[in-house]
Amino acid sequence: MALFNLFGKKHDPDEIAAHLEKIVWPDYPSNMADYVKAVRPDAHEQARMRLTTHLFVIAATHNTFVFSKNAKFREALANAHGIFLKRFLDYNKTVNLGQAVIWQAEREKVSSELRDRLGILISPAAFDSNEIPYKTLLRVLPEIRNNGYMCDLTLGMSHGKGDAQAGVAFAAQAFGMSFTKYVLRIDPTAPDLTSAAAERFQISTGHAAIQCFRGFCNIADYSKTIDA
Repeated sequence: MALFNLFGKKHDPDEIAAHLEKIVWPDYPSNMADYVKAVRPDAHEQARMRLTTHLFVIAATHNTFVFSKNAKFREALANAHGIFLKRFLDYNKTVNLGQAVIWQAEREKVSSELRDRLGILISPAAFDSNEIPYKTLLRVLPEIRNNGYMCDLTLGMSHGKGDAQAGVAFAAQAFGMSFTKYVLRIDPTAPDLTSAAAERFQISTGHAAIQCFRGFCNIADYSKTIDA
């Protein structure tokens, strides 16, 4: 069954959802094994890594096809993203909000979205003392990550100053840094930052940048082969 048909002809959300991760990261297990070996994430960091990689698949495909002229395709992809979210390993579990969302800038956005969209009042300062079902968190976090992805891409391309190859390289570095801020509780601007923490942050950013760059290129190449 050709993947071309999954996207370009059938517009079957279930079929699209089943192939999203393979399209973005066909070599995901080996690539993430390299990241784990280099960064050595603990249990909490591994949970955030799983969440981040899952949401990157949605962000990459959403932002690649957001301007598609095919309304049926856009609708099918949006439905596929909903299906894909429910396939997150921990979807039906409860998580400490402060362990799931650690970047202060993102905490503020999540707090606002929980309040405005779901009527859940949890201030950023109270994240560490509140638990929340992943399924609830995943009602607000994907859009935030989608916007973050686009900001990283736009920033990277602007640094390229008209050189597309350089722009993508800058974007990959931005993706890697955001990935690291989602996963590791390390503030690279902290005045008391240790050399070991700074090195770990850089190692994570470097490995994540490579991984995200591959995902970006895979979906960009794939987009050229389909009728979307």
